[in-house]
Amino acid sequence: MWTGFSSRSGLLPNKAMQAADTFWDPPAWNPIGGCSHASAGCENCFAQGLIPLQKSRRTSIYFNVTEWFRGRHRFNGHLTARPPGHRDWLFPLKWKGADNPLLGVGKPSILFVADMCDLFEENRPKSIIDKVVATVAASDHIGLILTKRTQRMSEYFLADRRPIVVKALESCRLWLGFSAEDQRCFDKRWPPMKKLAAEGWFTFVSIAPMLGPVRLPDDFLALGKRTWCLCYGEQGPNWRPMDPDWTRAVRDQCREAGIPFFMKQMAGKQSIPPDLLVRQFPEWPPQAATKKLVVNVRGTNGSGKSTVVRTLIRRYGATPLYGALGRSNPEAYQFKIPTVADPVFVIGPYEGTTPGCDRIENTDVLLDLIKKYQQIGHVIFEGMVVSTYYGKVGSSLERWRDRSLIVFLDTPVEVCIERVEARRSVSRHRTTKPFETGLRQKFATIAGLKEKMIAAGIRTITVSSTDAPSAIVRELSSRSA
Repeated sequence: MWTGFSSRSGLLPNKAMQAADTFWDPPAWNPIGGCSHASAGCENCFAQGLIPLQKSRRTSIYFNVTEWFRGRHRFNGHLTARPPGHRDWLFPLKWKGADNPLLGVGKPSILFVADMCDLFEENRPKSIIDKVVATVAASDHIGLILTKRTQRMSEYFLADRRPIVVKALESCRLWLGFSAEDQRCFDKRWPPMKKLAAEGWFTFVSIAPMLGPVRLPDDFLALGKRTWCLCYGEQGPNWRPMDPDWTRAVRDQCREAGIPFFMKQMAGKQSIPPDLLVRQFPEWPPQAATKKLVVNVRGTNGSGKSTVVRTLIRRYGATPLYGALGRSNPEAYQFKIPTVADPVFVIGPYEGTTPGCDRIENTDVLLDLIKKYQQIGHVIFEGMVVSTYYGKVGSSLERWRDRSLIVFLDTPVEVCIERVEARRSVSRHRTTKPFETGLRQKFATIAGLKEKMIAAGIRTITVSSTDAPSAIVRELSSRSA
């Protein structure tokens, strides 16, 4: 956790609060209390040591939240909250912000939410989390939320569609972070956060207390200016050492990827080496994650969907990527278009007679692959029962309306019927089962689907299967302009 001029008891006097944001530490808001041990990084948590001071001030949220363990106070899992109507619940709404905001003059102030505990502790009532999130989301400030329980945080924000939270997402007023003291903890806690980043949330990492080397993975580095990385060592009488070379390695990775890096302090009372005295903040507003497109090619059987995608794969010499579908079927293909800044990924295997997303039977797998690669570049997919407004995928496209493009192929239905008929005549699994009526129904369904997409605010274009590859390239290139 971060220390400094924080509102440990809930509120600071106005002058102290105004001064706080002139340093690197943001002021904190603590309407809740209590926590529990999550990992080795909790061993010397500063908050545990401050509990006796807060109890002496008669701060009720800190009563009975620790126990005496091996010569020190340690959180015992008892969780508390200010009673309804307490003045602390209104603080984010009444505080006018710092005179000198960390992000610059005229920009919002940062408010650290619950720095004396973990908001997403496993047993924290959801109703309390709802109240904390809604309050800070309604304020004029940036709410900074840090957790070690990333699975619960991720599940919470991916499911929370309250208008006030959606507005906070769109305005980047909630910054969601996780702490990791070593590589093992980073690798465990990053995957749930990656899902939040894919949905457009601003996510960050606090490598603290840094107890070992950490190498940032490619999918974190790919976020660039849309994330933040902080490093610092442990404090207090039982502090554990931090090798400055561990921090240098992280700093160098961040510099290469364009990620703002902040070095707060070395372990104990050691001075920060001059070359590590780097204290950068994210840009405001943060770089939008919406420039990378999710392109869905739609059409009925025989419309040429697979041909469109295969044309792009061949034209740009795509490389197959293996993973979720095993060693024999690529989960995606990656290629680079000269006029497009970011890499492009096609989802699904295209090395058989049944290509694309038709080979991905689980919708959740498809969505995970789309989100995975959309963090890094543009994504193209087709198939997967594209003639219907299918549940989870359709809902996701609505949520991603500002970064979705639906390419409808205008292949005439009679041409589609001829192509399917020719395909069936040479198939090893020849069948006399009638298909024409069903195909015509799908054709009509797609026409209605287009109207639904337009009504939902999703951008659509209609082109021939011949022109579609070039049209897609033009759309992707316009995002790089």
